[in-house]
Amino acid sequence: MRPNVPKVTVLMTLHNKGPYVEEAVRSVLASTFTDLELLVVDDASTDGGLEVVKRISDPRIRILESPVNTGRPAAANRGYDAATGAYIAVLDADDRVHPERIAKQVAFLDAHPDVGVCGSWLRFFGGRDLVHRLPEEDEEARALSVFGVPVSYGACMFRRSVLEAHGLRCPVEWRTPGMDYLFMLAVGRHTRYANLPEVLTDYRIGVQNMRHGRDPRRDLFLVTVEMFRLLGIAASEAEAWSHSTCTSHRIPRWVGPVCGPFIGGSGSCCAPPPTCSPGHPSPGSLTSAGIACSTSW
Repeated sequence: MRPNVPKVTVLMTLHNKGPYVEEAVRSVLASTFTDLELLVVDDASTDGGLEVVKRISDPRIRILESPVNTGRPAAANRGYDAATGAYIAVLDADDRVHPERIAKQVAFLDAHPDVGVCGSWLRFFGGRDLVHRLPEEDEEARALSVFGVPVSYGACMFRRSVLEAHGLRCPVEWRTPGMDYLFMLAVGRHTRYANLPEVLTDYRIGVQNMRHGRDPRRDLFLVTVEMFRLLGIAASEAEAWSHSTCTSHRIPRWVGPVCGPFIGGSGSCCAPPPTCSPGHPSPGSLTSAGIACSTSW
């Protein structure tokens, strides 16, 4: 163990966020809470982002490099393995942390030993400007988890002892959007959630987001299938499809294109896809398709 172990490790995974990473790093270094290390896990960036971080002179920065791109979950896991702080705060390399966020989350976790992960509200900026509010209490956050994130991954602080006691790591085979949500569900099986009722993180919307340019309907379905599995909820693919379509305000009611007799049965609020486009996966292949996508994130 290194001398002068900090109380908090701020974990930042980096892959081709060069235009934004300096702002993210400097927001961490400007925190009112100073007993921290910033652990930047670079996943073979090719846009000069790693060099940007290396030019910032601060002894609290620690960098892990990889010669090959392994994907966001594997990069995050290298960070969890290397973290030394009692608490691990997460910040994406294109976002900004407010100066008081880390201090307030540390104070909350210190005062609530039964809580293993503490988040906050977020402000979206860039493509749109709005505040995303999340429930304060565990019961409400847990109820929300079948419809959305109980705690925002990029705005949270984990109790490292919970992750270590239960061997919790990100699912490395999951290469489509939703890894952070699934990891949060796994964490919630072993501890309590909480969210501070104020904006403490700015989340940047733009082309650099992993979800940009993808089919959100298909991605949401894949995550829904896995969510039901993690929570032990018995559901057919048709029920998962209906749930992913009808419970989100962010996507159209019809979520194709998907081949096959996918939506059916009484009580469904969604109509089946009217056509089947060549080249799209069949329902039975969709779950495996979620782990066979590009390493780009």
